[in-house]
Amino acid sequence: HMSLDQPLSLPGTPDIPGLHYRRLDPGRDFPAMSRVHNLAACIDNPQFQPQSAEALARELTPGSPEQAGGVLIAEMNGKMVAWGNCGLYRQRANLWVGYHEFFILPEWRGQGIELPALNYFEAHISELRQACPAEEAIYKIFVNESDTYWVGQLESAGYTCMAAHANMVRPNLEDIPDHPLPPGIQIRP
Repeated sequence: HMSLDQPLSLPGTPDIPGLHYRRLDPGRDFPAMSRVHNLAACIDNPQFQPQSAEALARELTPGSPEQAGGVLIAEMNGKMVAWGNCGLYRQRANLWVGYHEFFILPEWRGQGIELPALNYFEAHISELRQACPAEEAIYKIFVNESDTYWVGQLESAGYTCMAAHANMVRPNLEDIPDHPLPPGIQIRP
């Protein structure tokens, strides 16, 4: 069994002294993951929601060895500079969806840390996919269009936008137009 601190050898890792990737250590990583998430996600996402260490622990504490392999940490001289998570879930009876998310401190962008992580996530999801080979599967990455850095990273890796969604963002709940319901429809408590 591999130690959680054991560096992972990822193809394409940039030659940066002190940089290594490793798996999640649930006993100590969540505070640093919260810090990286909150510093990285607020840059490009207008709907940014801060994440506490406790919330990340609830969401990402591994329930199985496969799930444990889905979290990847990038460290520089023992200090976390990026982390990501990937997995596979069933969206409907015969459709599996692979996904990933990745957060990197702004000062470490453009150093080549992202692509080895992306390749790791793709490989991990492919491994998980082997458990359901006869069913359809897709790979989704949710990126806010304002996150131009990550959009550029994905496009340079060969990804293209296949679908887009709109989110309505209002500064408050004032001045919402009143549109009457069609006849016969009522809203009751």
